[in-house]
Amino acid sequence: TIILAMDVSGSMRAEDVKPNRLVASQEAAKAFVNGLPREVKVGVISFAGTAAVVQAPTVSREDVAAAIDRFQLQRGTATGSGIVLSLATLCP
Repeated sequence: TIILAMDVSGSMRAEDVKPNRLVASQEAAKAFVNGLPREVKVGVISFAGTAAVVQAPTVSREDVAAAIDRFQLQRGTATGSGIVLSLATLCP
């Protein structure tokens, strides 16, 4: 099982990578997931001011991609909360 902890803070609007950090990270995450063996479960955590499980671990690549595509930028950057929630999701 792999958990992707994804930053959805306002800084992801920056255009130092094209077209911006958010879109670049979404594309990279989906490419990474698509390269994994089908039996590997993938979950997705988003974090900004708080962290949230946006996709529980699953083998459905379509569900993971849909969760990644739904990201909305938010205020704050609670990286630590993203890590803690990722670990809690892996080891409930």
